[in-house]
Amino acid sequence: MYNVIGMHSRGFSLLELLVAIAIAAVVAGAILSLIGQGPGRYARDARRKSDLEQVRSALELYRNSNTTYPPCNGGTANCAVSSANIPALTSSYINPMPDDPLNTTRDYIYAPAAAGGGTCNGGAIRCVTYTLCTALEKVTSPAVSCGGSSNCGATCTLQVLSP
Repeated sequence: MYNVIGMHSRGFSLLELLVAIAIAAVVAGAILSLIGQGPGRYARDARRKSDLEQVRSALELYRNSNTTYPPCNGGTANCAVSSANIPALTSSYINPMPDDPLNTTRDYIYAPAAAGGGTCNGGAIRCVTYTLCTALEKVTSPAVSCGGSSNCGATCTLQVLSP
């Protein structure tokens, strides 16, 4: 490269250096935007899995004490996991009830069932099995039924069944 006088110059001009830095910044920004949300999603999904395991453990402790799983408040077929919907769990088995890390409309769903697969009320019709369900952000498994509920978020991708 020759400068204005016609002499051979060494190195880059200021303009060339600024263009190279701008290109590097754009590429770095694009890479960071792709990588940036992945670890957060995996961390929230790990918490969701841990939360469902805590609820599962509380349900099993309840069953050991009461020979049945708790029904949803009002005897509905399924409900969101909360102290209002499953009040029998909050006193001695789990406190506080877990909540989704994003606090969005995505819920942890609890679907207790009677022996024939129907709705149980905890009285004459005992709850003998259950399904816990939620939707993960980083989908690694196929969608499953969410106990007939659409409250899992878009699709239920994590399901925990009673043993």
